[in-house]
Formats: sequence, structure tokens, C-alpha cells
Amino acid sequence: MKIFTKYKAGFITLLMTVFFIGAASAGSDTTAFDSIWDEVSLWAVNAPGKIVAFLTFAVAVFMGVVQQNYVAAIGAFFAAMLIANAQTVIEYFLTAGIEITSTISPVVTAVAL
Repeated sequence: MKIFTKYKAGFITLLMTVFFIGAASAGSDTTAFDSIWDEVSLWAVNAPGKIVAFLTFAVAVFMGVVQQNYVAAIGAFFAAMLIANAQTVIEYFLTAGIEITSTISPVVTAVAL
């Protein structure tokens, strides 16, 4: 009985995905958050971002030398690198997407009688 409900839920999810895939598209107003994005990206690139990246790097050095916890040191180092490149990383994710065409061409097959 449980297997049937799992397959039924999976089938309904697949069916909903197929029917509503066209409705899941991004909006066309791309200027709504420009002023906020400009301010936050300046924070990430200028002094506040550099201070946070330096402090994270200092934590990585402390974890690696004093406590000899290399996993935490590597994690803090990668966090510092992410903060240093925050603007590039976030802009990459904001512009990534899948192109959706507005027309669907029907498939016509010929049947020989």
C-alpha cells in the first residue's frame, strides 16, 4: 500500500511539473532591486567586505595554528574567498537560467493506412 502511494505522489508531481512548467518563468521587471543591489555589492567589494574577509581569514589562521582544526580552517578560508568574490558569484547566480521558448511546436506523425 505504501509503495502505491509513493508512485502516486511521484506521478502527480511529474504531471504537475509537465503542465505548469511554462508558468515558472522570471518576471520582466529587472530594475526593482537595482538600488539595493548597488548598495550591497559596494559593501561586499569595499571596506566592510574586506574587513569581514580579513576577519574570516584570521579565524582560519587561528583554527589552523592554535587549535589545529584544519577542517574549520579550510572552511573559514573558503568563506573568506567567497566574501572576497561575492559580487561576481551573486551576479552569476542572478543571471543564470534556462531559456523558455514561448511556442511549442506540435509533433505530427503520419499513419499509413
